[in-house]
Amino acid sequence: MQPLSLPAGLLMFFGLGLLATFTGQCRGQPALGEIYRLNGLQSDIQMDTFRYFGNRMREHYRRLDRRLRGISSRIRRAERDLGVDSPPEEPSGGPAFPDIPDEDPNTVGVQPGNLPNKPVPSPPPVGQIARTCDEIYRMGYRNDNEYVIDPDGQGLRSVPEFNVRCELSRGEGVTIVGHNYDSEPVLVSGYEQPGSFQLQIRYTNADFEQLEALAEASASCEQYIKIVCMGAVLFRAQLRRGQRDYGWWIARDGTRMMSWGGVPSSPDSGQCACDLDGSCVNSLFKCNCDSNNKFWTEDSGFLTDKRYLPVRMVYLGDTGGTKEKSWLTLGELRCKGYSGDRK
Repeated sequence: MQPLSLPAGLLMFFGLGLLATFTGQCRGQPALGEIYRLNGLQSDIQMDTFRYFGNRMREHYRRLDRRLRGISSRIRRAERDLGVDSPPEEPSGGPAFPDIPDEDPNTVGVQPGNLPNKPVPSPPPVGQIARTCDEIYRMGYRNDNEYVIDPDGQGLRSVPEFNVRCELSRGEGVTIVGHNYDSEPVLVSGYEQPGSFQLQIRYTNADFEQLEALAEASASCEQYIKIVCMGAVLFRAQLRRGQRDYGWWIARDGTRMMSWGGVPSSPDSGQCACDLDGSCVNSLFKCNCDSNNKFWTEDSGFLTDKRYLPVRMVYLGDTGGTKEKSWLTLGELRCKGYSGDRK
């Protein structure tokens, strides 16, 4: 906590008081009107001072209250993991701690009595944090919002819990994790050499260890990926001396992948969705973009093998010419269901 500083108004009051005293002594008698004015100013400054320190103390209590609640929840989880029952709390003879509401009641963890959309059937034990949004949905919650989850269910003993967006209003619980490029397509232009364009993905509120725990706890995960191209190959270019790999993406575990959305994930298939249904613009290629046409075309679909999700990085090239461009879109990570019952 930072040290409290005196309000500027209080310092100004002391200065004005000294000035009035000095002025009265110089004139030989107190200035009655000036004294009345300073008395009023003193009252105003006192009220401002009380409000200032009152607001600072209320904010201090809020921070202490939130920290104490978090510590209490962690202690209960640790006791539950160790099989130790907490003794009943002794009544305190001191003053009651102020009951300060949360500043934003709509952004909460999965704690009984603290979630929106009440009443809730069969609330979970105190201190329990859900592993996925599907579990939150099965608890009875239906409000799309931000929640705290703990995918491995180990509390203090493993990866920490983190905030996610839960979609709960459409008949199921979907866990959503965004990233730094999920809002709009990314232009790829001026990168001729293979893999010279590099898009590094940073996911919101979570590292890859936490995301791995989420994927393992979920029944399924998916991530939409799309490229719109003109004169730029996606994976492989056919050259006179063979073929050359220009693009690939890196899976969560570091595996280099050369398959696109809508097909089984593979490190070397070079396949896109159009190859499965025979709709590629050139049947000699497995992706529309790999035909390297001078008009706009696209390859898109969902990556669905949760062992490789989410995408860590994307590498592209073949956009060094003035008429060679690509637009890359990578969606949010979306996970559904639950892979097993709570242990």
